[in-house]
Amino acid sequence: MSPDEVQWAFDLTKRNMETLYEESEWGWSDKKKMEEMTEDTARYLIVRDSEDKGVALSHFRFDLDENMDEVIYW
Repeated sequence: MSPDEVQWAFDLTKRNMETLYEESEWGWSDKKKMEEMTEDTARYLIVRDSEDKGVALSHFRFDLDENMDEVIYW
């Protein structure tokens, strides 16, 4: 993603999630969230309108946890 797209994704995530994070035990950290969102393993599905403007996103990663069975969702 371009730097502008990363910033858009971060801003949208912050607008929608910061309050929920602050109300949880996790808390919110701009620095940690940006690091998470720009990891090499980060993947995005971005929904764009007819003018190619981003309107929604899904951020995900494929992680394997040690000592756990694989889980596949579909």
